[in-house]
Amino acid sequence: MDRSNRLRRVPFKALKRILESFGYAARTIEGGRIVFTHPKRSLFIVLPELQADETVRPIDLISIRNTLINDGVVRDDEEFETLFRIKRGDQLIWTEPRTKRQITVTAASGETDGMVIIKQKGIFSPCPLSQLARVVDMEEAAGGR
Repeated sequence: MDRSNRLRRVPFKALKRILESFGYAARTIEGGRIVFTHPKRSLFIVLPELQADETVRPIDLISIRNTLINDGVVRDDEEFETLFRIKRGDQLIWTEPRTKRQITVTAASGETDGMVIIKQKGIFSPCPLSQLARVVDMEEAAGGR
């Protein structure tokens, strides 16, 4: 199976937060590009300028993955993919599909096969990834960071 097909949809704000956690800094350059550089790394990342909620293109995720692996930031494809997975204990916002009401929940499991077990008020339920967002991503979208 081609690993590039397993790359998920990643909002730019989530990618930027992850790169910054590794010590990268972003700056905009002419031509509508964003460059991420690290003072102690030799490789850099160049992306088209994106708004916070825009999705990073799959080809750019592949390029970022290769850069981080080749520069020793992450070990391999699997470690790169885990950067974007929901993990047990993550605080999430569940958007209830019928009412569109947003409810704060906790991941009771890590994600597998597009699903996460969530916990809300002591009740455990399976939930598709499409109905979930990390609390930190929601706060950033609202201008909390």
